[in-house]
Amino acid sequence: MPNNPDGDLSSDTLELLLEQDMGAHDAMMQEHRGNSESAHNIVRHSGARKFNQEDPIEAAAAEMILQKNV
Repeated sequence: MPNNPDGDLSSDTLELLLEQDMGAHDAMMQEHRGNSESAHNIVRHSGARKFNQEDPIEAAAAEMILQKNV
């Protein structure tokens, strides 16, 4: 990290640090959103499997409706 002879950080260095920190923050937030979506999909999928196992008549009716609409 370049320093001035006085030991103070230059404004260019501070801008570079801020830019790097914002980039890291954006990447972390994107990863968090992806993880949240994955967790939601896993819960939804497991809920659907549980539903299909507990009520096969309802699941068959839903499947028949879906096939008619395709």
